[in-house]
Amino acid sequence: MTRVVVFAKPGCVRCRQAQGILRRLGVKFEVLDPEANADNLALYAWCDPTDHPPRCVLLDTNDKVLASCDGSESVHRFAQKVLDMGGGV
Repeated sequence: MTRVVVFAKPGCVRCRQAQGILRRLGVKFEVLDPEANADNLALYAWCDPTDHPPRCVLLDTNDKVLASCDGSESVHRFAQKVLDMGGGV
């Protein structure tokens, strides 16, 4: 089983755009604010993020990163990878 996580900060335009693209493409995801609590921040750090959300990641049940993209990469390509791997549906 996998899950898609979008690390997003409140008010971030690029974060909302990434979420909109994933929704339109039918990818189910959860949104986590990396600054909301220690657990979110730890997971954000574990995923080897850039300094700028959004950060989209496909995680397995052990939180191993299977695919990811940051805001500078194509969210469309990430979504296609996720769907090809059977995740996020």
